[in-house]
Amino acid sequence: MKCNPQQLSCKEEIEAIFNRMMAKLDLIERDREQTAEAPEPPPSLPPFPGAFCLHDVADCVRQAHGRVELWVRDAIADAGSPRWLTLFGKSGSGKSHLARLAHYLLRKVGVRAVLRSWPNLQDAILTGDGDVIARLGRAPVLLLDDFGAGYPTGDKRARLLVAKLFELFEHRRSKWTLFAGMLTPQDINEQIDQRIASRLFRDRNELVDMRNADDWGYRNFRRRAEAVPDFTPPQ
Repeated sequence: MKCNPQQLSCKEEIEAIFNRMMAKLDLIERDREQTAEAPEPPPSLPPFPGAFCLHDVADCVRQAHGRVELWVRDAIADAGSPRWLTLFGKSGSGKSHLARLAHYLLRKVGVRAVLRSWPNLQDAILTGDGDVIARLGRAPVLLLDDFGAGYPTGDKRARLLVAKLFELFEHRRSKWTLFAGMLTPQDINEQIDQRIASRLFRDRNELVDMRNADDWGYRNFRRRAEAVPDFTPPQ
């Protein structure tokens, strides 16, 4: 079968039009890829300020400072699986200072972080704030300071708090969480509940022992006292 020259010419013209259209679409697509807005980079963390004069502190304070900084940076970038961090040690070792510093830096770059003290949370639970655990459980980042302080023992209030702590831990299993307090894992096991200790310190919870740190407040007081010359009353 022979092709009509007029039909062949028409077919070639259609193919030429089709090829020109495809070429234009290809140019448009390539131009779109080149001019598309690049995704915004994650917010950068401001320089992590020195929580202490780090040349003059115990090694455990330096370690705590470094671990908190790493935890903050990973929480901002949401790097890897969310994990818990627990600072424990005696009063004045700097735990609350680091918790507040971490909270400040997280909020500064727009991370929804909640800082709550355990005594305040305990009062909210015992006075009937039924939604407080759910609210804290939903927070992308939670920092719980003074954990275990003033915990009642041996009564129905203690049993209620154990139940609520279990609930909170379940809510936060896959969320960034920092605990700070004076109680060691053994203290929590003996003074609060063995199941709470087991749930708190399992899985991805990094412990930083700050018990060898000086009492920062007392040390500053002692230095100020030593700087004052002896006073000799006039004769």
